[in-house]
Amino acid sequence: MNILMTQRHYEFIADNLAPLMPWPSYIVEMSNKLKETNPKFNKEKFLSRAITAWELQNPQDEEELDDHIPDWKAEDTYTYLYCQSCEISFDENEMHFNSEEDGGYCPMCRGDDLKYYSTNGESK
Repeated sequence: MNILMTQRHYEFIADNLAPLMPWPSYIVEMSNKLKETNPKFNKEKFLSRAITAWELQNPQDEEELDDHIPDWKAEDTYTYLYCQSCEISFDENEMHFNSEEDGGYCPMCRGDDLKYYSTNGESK
């Protein structure tokens, strides 16, 4: 015996279960699975209703995202260190590491097998 879901079942899923999904892309995947089970399933209608319900339950911040990447100039230099003992690379400025004050030792393992590199191609 083959029992197909009715429109009322799909409306319940769209209104009550879809808003529980972590992201709308999961709703799209669910609609693909539902379409496989019922050839008369109206995927576009379901997605419209389900995504609207999801958006009402999961409001997004209206704050505009600042995803600007600053321009890099050739004269800008970035120095980083690589410790061959502990195999860690780190930014000299980020670690607040001063090779003269710290005696040239790795701040992680205190080893002295450091290599200095810079974005301008220099190494010490």
